[in-house]
Amino acid sequence: MFNHEAEARAFTIGDLPLIQRLKARGISMDSASYLSRGLHTLSDATLSRLPLGHFGTPTVVVRYAGERAFGQLRHEPGSPDAHIVFVAPALPEEYTPGQESVWLLLLDTLLQTAGARGAHNLHAEVDENSAVFEALRRAGFASYARQDIWRRDPRPLPQPRSAVILHPATASDAAAIRFLHAQTVPRLAHKADPVPDTQGLVYMTGSEIRAYLAVSAGARGIYVKPYLLLEDTVTAGQIFAALLWTLERAERLPVYCCVRQYQGWLSGVLADLGFAPWARQTVLVRHTSARIEHPAFAPLPSVQGSMHLPGRPTSRC
Repeated sequence: MFNHEAEARAFTIGDLPLIQRLKARGISMDSASYLSRGLHTLSDATLSRLPLGHFGTPTVVVRYAGERAFGQLRHEPGSPDAHIVFVAPALPEEYTPGQESVWLLLLDTLLQTAGARGAHNLHAEVDENSAVFEALRRAGFASYARQDIWRRDPRPLPQPRSAVILHPATASDAAAIRFLHAQTVPRLAHKADPVPDTQGLVYMTGSEIRAYLAVSAGARGIYVKPYLLLEDTVTAGQIFAALLWTLERAERLPVYCCVRQYQGWLSGVLADLGFAPWARQTVLVRHTSARIEHPAFAPLPSVQGSMHLPGRPTSRC
C-alpha cells in the first residue's frame, strides 16, 4: 500500500517543532489518561527518548504523500495491553486519500511499536459516529464494547448514607480482584476490559471483596472504573457515596465514571449522586504481532560408535 515516499520512525528531538505545530489539531483515544492528567505531548515525547525506564509515552512520526502525523502510546512494562493516547492531526469528517493513507500508516506503526514492547492488544476509545472510528475499522480494529462516561462537576459532597468503608487495594488483593473481574465482566468483553491493576479501592464484606473501584487521579480530574458484584442499587449508591468521600479533591475536581454497556443498572445510582452523561464511546481493539523471545539451544554432542535399540540386535559401524 505504501511506496518509497512513506516514512515511519520513532520520535527524535528534531521532531519537536512538528509536534508543537500539530498537537492542537489532535485527538485523544484514552479516556483514563486524558480526563485525569490531560495532554502533555511535548514533555511525554521528550521523556520517552531519555534512559528513564518507562517515563514518557512512546511516540512515532510518519510521513506519506506530503502529509505528516504523529501518535503516542501508553503501555506499562510487562502488560499485554497498550492504549493509543493521542494522534495528530485528527481526521476531518471529509478527508482526502492522502490524509487517510498517512493515518493508516500511523496506526500500523503504532501497532508495530506496541508489539515490539510486548503488548498483545492495542486499544482505542472513540466516538462511533466519527471519521476516526471508520479509519480504525479499516485499519483492522474491531469493536468489543460500548461505554458511557458520566461526569460529576466539582461541588460539595453528599452526606454518606451508611457506614460503608473503602480500603486502598494492595498487591495481596490481586487474586480476589481477578476473580471479581471474571464474575462481573462478560467473557466476550475481556479483550476490551482486561483485569485492572490494584491502583484503586475495595469494598469488603468479611474477607470477600464485593466491589473494586479502579481510580486514575491527576491534576485535571479523577477517573473511576467500577467493578461491582452486587446489582443492588441501594448498596451501590452507598459505595459510590463513600467513594466520593474517600477520594481526595473530589470537591474541587470533576469526577468521571466509566460505565460499560453491561453495567447500565449503575446509571440511576450515578444520577442520584449528581453525575450526568458526558460522552458515549466505542472501545476498539486490534491484536498485535508481539515479539516472542526464542530460547537458544546448545548443539547436541555428536554420537560415535554403536547405537543399541531395545529388541534389536546391535549393529557395528
